[in-house]
Amino acid sequence: MLIRPERSVTGRDVSDWETFLFYRNEQEVYLTEDEILLQRITAAGYPCVCLLEEGAAPPWGVRFAAEREALTADYLSFVWHRFYRKPQMIAVTAHLMIRESVMEDLPAFLEMYRQERQNPDVTAFTEEPEQELYSYIRVQYEFFDYGLWTITLKENGSVIGRGGLTAYSPETDTSSQTKSEGTDLELAYLIAEEFRGCGFGAEAAEAFVKLAAQRFPEAAVYLRTSPENRASAAIAGSLGGSLQKSRGRQQVYLIDL
Repeated sequence: MLIRPERSVTGRDVSDWETFLFYRNEQEVYLTEDEILLQRITAAGYPCVCLLEEGAAPPWGVRFAAEREALTADYLSFVWHRFYRKPQMIAVTAHLMIRESVMEDLPAFLEMYRQERQNPDVTAFTEEPEQELYSYIRVQYEFFDYGLWTITLKENGSVIGRGGLTAYSPETDTSSQTKSEGTDLELAYLIAEEFRGCGFGAEAAEAFVKLAAQRFPEAAVYLRTSPENRASAAIAGSLGGSLQKSRGRQQVYLIDL
């Protein structure tokens, strides 16, 4: 059975089929409930989703598994992007396209961080930026519904920034890549120097806040900035942010979702 990516997939679509395909750009995703067949397809170098009965745990070592009712075109698209290492589109705004990062974005990121090396609000890469970005792409995007993404111009695809959502604890005032249940989120963004003053930071921040409200409606979203960063303070205000605390060189805003 051939499933086109624009078609919704439900449990009824697959209930009478032991194996079928999700096809996109001449690269396929297989689905099966047969563990032996799953192993053969995986060994042959193709992505395969293990179909689970309700409440069943996936077999050990299986990368992709889902209950039939959880099968949607969006999930199959996620599997396709992860296996074939293609960046997923996160958001499209009036002037921007925000997508998952790729290794080719690294030179632009490094230049942005070089421009901001004296900025206390910016955390740059470690001494091994290639390995750090590679690991981030492989882990963050596969296991979490949030992260830092690449901000590009809609008109030509030029990389102009980086931003997104990270896990944040207001109690300890720390952020991290991993979000546990009940953890809140922090809004983060960086626009390259030559593209500032055009409203791109505010446009991207608004897209990130909308995404947080959709994916994590129970989580609070914070924005941290220094008192000198008036642009970020203005963006926080435009998003309905209220100043929660001001300590030393840091201000913390709670964004209204």
